[in-house]
Amino acid sequence: MTMQRREWMQVLAGAALATPLTAAGKPADWPQWRGVNRDGKSPETGLLKSWPEKGPAVAWHVKDLGSGYGSMSVVGNRVFLQGGTKPKSVVHCLDRATGQKVWTIDLGRYRDQNRGDGPRGTPTVEGDKFYALSEDGDLICANAEKGAEVWRKNILKEFNGSNPGWLISESPLIDGQNLIVTPGGPDASIAALDKTTGATKWTSKGVSDRAGYASCIAVNVGNVRVILALTSKAGMRHHLPRGQHLRLFECNLDVHGFQHGRCEVDRPRRRQGLHHVRRRTFLCAGRKAHHGFD
Repeated sequence: MTMQRREWMQVLAGAALATPLTAAGKPADWPQWRGVNRDGKSPETGLLKSWPEKGPAVAWHVKDLGSGYGSMSVVGNRVFLQGGTKPKSVVHCLDRATGQKVWTIDLGRYRDQNRGDGPRGTPTVEGDKFYALSEDGDLICANAEKGAEVWRKNILKEFNGSNPGWLISESPLIDGQNLIVTPGGPDASIAALDKTTGATKWTSKGVSDRAGYASCIAVNVGNVRVILALTSKAGMRHHLPRGQHLRLFECNLDVHGFQHGRCEVDRPRRRQGLHHVRRRTFLCAGRKAHHGFD
């Protein structure tokens, strides 16, 4: 979806939120960016195998959600999504069955940018709370039912980070008691906050990369829990039990990631137990992309 998705959102009966079911026969939840496990996989069944000639019937549509990028989270009978109209960046809550607005809460300052205006994230919902991060670094924890604020802070100010050229583009990650974000500050490229209070639990000491345009994921490598992140300079792995940080590969996203139609990202290679990289350059011309190795 592009930023224009915020201006109106249409739901197709039988194709999106209205009727898909899990194997247990219950409406499926999609509580955060890319689903339950951030892997893009859904347990939903009962979707249409083919569409009618004129398409599925429209269950509902809603306008005036503002501009922005990102997706929506769906939990129970509620839909959560971010949007913005000057001067405010906000989170909307809609009724899943009707599309009616239940509440709207302010996140912070609305930002515009020549590649698209407004927020770039998706709210993360857990239990009776949700978490959202604005394009200007404003992070909020609020009650999911009524939209009442629990705590908030600006991660750029808190950790002395700087907003990247295309603005903060991240959906907060919850892993246990930790809320993971990438403020991109000195010794705080990655930071974990207590999801209940917002207090800082740990930061990436020794790693000060600016934020990239990505959201973290949590995975188990063998029996070890790790956080994976993409900063402006590298793909990172944070080893939770030891607090260690490892660069998996180098990249260059510091200047928007693109230079005169070229996007440079390094490809990992493995030799003698270490990760080495070769730079891969993508040349963008119109709708075509060509690549090669230096």
